[in-house]
Amino acid sequence: MSDSFFSKNENGVIFFAQEVETLSKQRHRFVLDLMGACLDPPHHAWVVTEYLNTTLKEWLHGPGKRPKHRTTPLPPLKERVMRALEIAQGMQYLHEQKPKVIHRDLKPSNIFLDDALHVRVADFGHARFLDDDEMALTGETGTYVYMAPEVIRCEPYDEKCDVYSFGIILNELLTGNYPYIETQLGPAKVTTLILFW
Repeated sequence: MSDSFFSKNENGVIFFAQEVETLSKQRHRFVLDLMGACLDPPHHAWVVTEYLNTTLKEWLHGPGKRPKHRTTPLPPLKERVMRALEIAQGMQYLHEQKPKVIHRDLKPSNIFLDDALHVRVADFGHARFLDDDEMALTGETGTYVYMAPEVIRCEPYDEKCDVYSFGIILNELLTGNYPYIETQLGPAKVTTLILFW
C-alpha cells in the first residue's frame, strides 16, 4: 500500500488490518490466498497474495472505464456461467464460516481471475464478521450499483446483501452489459431508484 493510501483514508489502517485478518482465515480455491503481510503504517504495509493480473470486469468488458460500445468480444455463455458458479461457491464458503464473512463490496472489479480463468473473490476491506442471527447496521458500505437496498437505506442487513450483489453480477455475466446501463443514469440516480424500489 502506498503512503498516500493512509494519508487519504482516515480509516486506512483499519481497512488494511481487516483485509489481512479476513484473508488469513480463509482457505478456498475461489477466495484469494494470503501468503503474508506486514503492517507498520504509513511506510510499511504489504499484503502478499497469489499473483492474478485480471479482474472479472476486465475479462467481461475489456480494460479501462465503461466504454459506450463493447470493445472486446463477449466471452462464451458457458464460460460466463462457470464464472458465476465459482463466485457462488466462494461466497457460500465465506457465508458458512463461524462467524460468517460478509463481503459487502462484491463487484466484478473485486473478483480476480487466474491464468485458467478461475475466480478469486478478493478485496475484503469492507468485510464484516457476523455471528448467526446477528445483523449489521453500517449503511452505504460498498458500491451503489451492486449494493442491496437495505444497505443503502441504512437498515439492518446480513449475508443476503452479498446475495443481492451476486444477483447484479449474475445479470451482468448473462447479459454482458453493465448494471443499469440502459437507464443512462449515474450512481446517485440509480441509488434513488433502488431506494424507492
